[in-house]
Amino acid sequence: MTEVQNALRLASTIACGIVIAAFAMWATDEGRSTSGQQVARVAAEGPVANAAVPPAVPAPEPEHGGVRGLIDDANDALLAPFDHVAQDGGAWPAHGIPALLALLTYGLLARILIGYLPR
Repeated sequence: MTEVQNALRLASTIACGIVIAAFAMWATDEGRSTSGQQVARVAAEGPVANAAVPPAVPAPEPEHGGVRGLIDDANDALLAPFDHVAQDGGAWPAHGIPALLALLTYGLLARILIGYLPR
């Protein structure tokens, strides 16, 4: 393998790592948020099971700083070509499908194309 191929493979690996890390951090935040909403809903209902509870309004995405902010910014740039996919399906498909497409593109497709580079 040439140095160019090695550099491109490293870039592909880093891109996939960023996408996976950002999705894992988002999923953790989403799980905590949903858990907090469920606890609040149960506490608000109390002993009355028939009380109508208004649907929870999703909180805006918090601004992260430091390493988390850098990972989120890099992830936004890597997922930009796939942002229009699955926006109407809810939070999980809106984040999961672009992440999956990015992994297929930067991980699988990029590595296949790198293999065809002249040596």
